[in-house]
Amino acid sequence: MTPNYMVLGTPKAGTTSFCKALSLHPDVFLTNPKEPFFFCADAIYSKGLEWYESLYQGSETAQARGEGSAAYSMSEVFPHTIERIADYSRELKLFFLVREPYSRIESHWMELVNQDHHVRYDFNKAVQENQNILIHSGNYLRQLQRWYEYFPKDAIKVVFFEELITQPDMVYRDCFEHLGVDFRKWDNHRAVHENRSVDKRIPNRFLTTKWGGAFVQALCGKLHPRTARRLKRRLFFKKVSGRPEWSADTRLLVQAQLKADLETFLLNHGKPVDYWGTLT
Repeated sequence: MTPNYMVLGTPKAGTTSFCKALSLHPDVFLTNPKEPFFFCADAIYSKGLEWYESLYQGSETAQARGEGSAAYSMSEVFPHTIERIADYSRELKLFFLVREPYSRIESHWMELVNQDHHVRYDFNKAVQENQNILIHSGNYLRQLQRWYEYFPKDAIKVVFFEELITQPDMVYRDCFEHLGVDFRKWDNHRAVHENRSVDKRIPNRFLTTKWGGAFVQALCGKLHPRTARRLKRRLFFKKVSGRPEWSADTRLLVQAQLKADLETFLLNHGKPVDYWGTLT
């Protein structure tokens, strides 16, 4: 079997909860794992289509079959993704989830440090040094324009994270219509908010200092990687109790990168330019 829908991202715009909710419909199949990263990660793509399509075993009776790799929306980081997907199938129904940019960046950073990816534990330095990862996927207009080069506009359903929270029945009704399945069969009572930032653990203040980070690196460098990661998370990470603090310079950097793009994007999708605040 082959997919006929994909959830493209963006990262931390509710893709995990959205995919889980879709999969509660009896006529919708979601791969396991939800994010195979097949079309963006070269090492996984090299496994070939036979491997990828094996993820859809058991989906024979489903009307809608798909996956939800949020990294597919990160075209600066994974420049071959769109062309690979288009070469595979141009008949796909696509979903592109968006969210207020500052909170999305905060949540994405928390996700990365929680998973111990190689980003700075200092939030502002991480944003400044990882713009392709943390900022540029938030240029929703630019990202979508790249998809529109290969797919018709009516193939891509834009979903606002804020409306998923405040008007879920309306949003999911439209999304199931996009997939061509009957909304009335959806078991929405089991839908939950998954992969929440408040469930993450992030570095404590000691780990974000230069000498503290060096101390922990020296300590953990003598241990087996799995043991080191477990020890570091236990002793030097804390449960999320608030949002990261923005420096003025970092906010100005994000504003310069996103403001014009997002204001046009919002107008194109029937929203006022201040839908997400002033973007300053």
